[in-house]
Amino acid sequence: MNDKVIAKQRPVRLIGVVSGLGVPPRTCAGSMRAAAALELADAGGGMRRNGIDCAWDGLIAPTTERDLPRDVALRRLCGQVAERVAACVDSGALPVVVSGDHALAVGTWQGVARALGRSPGMLWIHAHHDAPTET
Repeated sequence: MNDKVIAKQRPVRLIGVVSGLGVPPRTCAGSMRAAAALELADAGGGMRRNGIDCAWDGLIAPTTERDLPRDVALRRLCGQVAERVAACVDSGALPVVVSGDHALAVGTWQGVARALGRSPGMLWIHAHHDAPTET
């Protein structure tokens, strides 16, 4: 690989979010384990092996306040994600938010928009289609 290309690449920061707040309760447990499982499996290792500066920027988890309505907890969590993503962009790194809860995209978009001062362009990778299987 061309050393000049690698030297110009932005560092990648993987931001894990532990949440099942934006998914149906029956799938919540799997969604909550996704980010931690990918961190444990060394997601990002392939990038590092190819000369890309890639590191985990920690895991974000929802507030533990009891009796907090689900929508309020999700809004707060998206705010935390937005703050972390904005800080990442401001530092010159490329944020990659990793979670099993696709509702957190709201926080990702907010964070990028906050850092750029405008609406972002974004690549969204989604592991499956959301076709309903129940009637």
